[in-house]
Amino acid sequence: MKAFKTSPSLAAAPWAQHLGAAKPRSPFQRYLASSFTTSAPPKIRSIFGIEKSQEVARYQRFATASNRVLLWQGAPLTSWLSLLAGGPRLPPKEAPESGYAFGKGLYFFNAARPALAKGAPALVLLAEVALGSSRPLNEPTKGAEKLPQGFQSLHAIGAFRPSLSLEHRFADGTAVTVPAGSLREVSGASWGQYDEYVVFNTAQVRMRYLVEIEPSPEP
Repeated sequence: MKAFKTSPSLAAAPWAQHLGAAKPRSPFQRYLASSFTTSAPPKIRSIFGIEKSQEVARYQRFATASNRVLLWQGAPLTSWLSLLAGGPRLPPKEAPESGYAFGKGLYFFNAARPALAKGAPALVLLAEVALGSSRPLNEPTKGAEKLPQGFQSLHAIGAFRPSLSLEHRFADGTAVTVPAGSLREVSGASWGQYDEYVVFNTAQVRMRYLVEIEPSPEP
């Protein structure tokens, strides 16, 4: 894993608060480590708290919704500047459908490992996602983005998922669910190895933390 040098512009951004490094037994480090079976999982180098006024205002109608979960999202290194500047965005209409098994939405994981594999090796986003009632699917479904009445998100069922759900309370007093604990195999049909959650409304997402991962030692 190559080292990533934190951008000075990020450290100076008014909406990013540098929270320092995560302690070995911190909730952040435990959440990261829970999806790795190795005895030496990746370590967190730095955490930035994110609070953007426009995003907070947009999220208000979901701020007290049910089933709000802290989930991981990865992105290619070239996408981080626009992601942090404008927040998560839906894929453009012209994007090929082949890249989105469950529709052109915003995809999140309840395990850090697949999020890290999908993007820059040293950065990952933790976002509060208002899932509401989530429609379970175990195979790609045409027109999946047209959610049936009563559903606000999709749950692409994975073969493994965290064994515990904990509560994380923010400084403003609000609390969300954090999938934690070691990954356990679940019975029944599954789409892939890990759970994925998909929303189709950007207002259901509030970025909370940008997590910088300690690079692995060179072999």
